[in-house]
Amino acid sequence: MRILHISDLHFGHHKEPLKTNVEDRIQGLRPDLILATGDFAHHPEETLLKQALAHLEKLAESCPASSNGAGQPRLIAVPGNHDCGLFGTSKR
Repeated sequence: MRILHISDLHFGHHKEPLKTNVEDRIQGLRPDLILATGDFAHHPEETLLKQALAHLEKLAESCPASSNGAGQPRLIAVPGNHDCGLFGTSKR
């Protein structure tokens, strides 16, 4: 199994060329699973978290569905401290 680990995206404070580079390179990597950890957004704002989610879902589309078995996840995301505010994580 090939796993791609991505961390600290910091949407709202990210560098667009790095985001695009990952999108371009993932096609050649063809991971079975993407593990995204912590700090999807720089601040726990719903708009930024939704942008990060859309980016991660787009990346997950590059995972071959047949390689990890039916019903197996292609994306696992674990929020970090920048994704949580005083009242918890913003809802999708």
